[in-house]
Amino acid sequence: MGIIEIFNWFRELFWSKGISQEQINVPQKNNAKEKLVLNIKKDYSSPNFSVRKTQIDSIVVHHTAGSHPGCTIWLSDKESGVSAHYVITQEGAVYQLVEDHGRAWHAGRGAFDVNKDGKISQIERMWNDRSIGIELEAVLPYSYSDEQLKSLDGLTSHLMLKHHINVNMIFGHKEISPGRKFDPANFEMDDFREHIKGIMSA
Repeated sequence: MGIIEIFNWFRELFWSKGISQEQINVPQKNNAKEKLVLNIKKDYSSPNFSVRKTQIDSIVVHHTAGSHPGCTIWLSDKESGVSAHYVITQEGAVYQLVEDHGRAWHAGRGAFDVNKDGKISQIERMWNDRSIGIELEAVLPYSYSDEQLKSLDGLTSHLMLKHHINVNMIFGHKEISPGRKFDPANFEMDDFREHIKGIMSA
């Protein structure tokens, strides 16, 4: 039995579908005393991950291009060959499919000059190795609900604190794979980073 098989065995044993969830408190903008309680549901579990060998230093935001629960089931299906760490539905529910320390298969091969040195290194191509993937449930015309965005704020803030991620290391899939991906559509990443910066400085 390999490492992944053993990990999945323990995952199925201790991660009870429909029962287990994590409740977290995250800061909210303009009021340091106000807290958002975010329930991270663990009803779904994806086998599509591998061992992460590098430190988590970034977050990549996607859109699903499909509706929940179908998109979440697809990301949890071995046959799909893809996954994400989290899915946030239009209702604002947060589902965790892969644990943070697992290397979810969400970003593929990127090409983004993070440190702006004029070169794209190997680590700047391998985003699955270093990032947490968040999928926003969205279908044409690709819009996002207030509840969904509030949960995205909370989850992003939580992950930044937990893994010591800099706000400048939050990207859209379209940014790390220019010309190949366009998600999250109708979502301005510069505005989102500024918004999160405001929350984190509250």
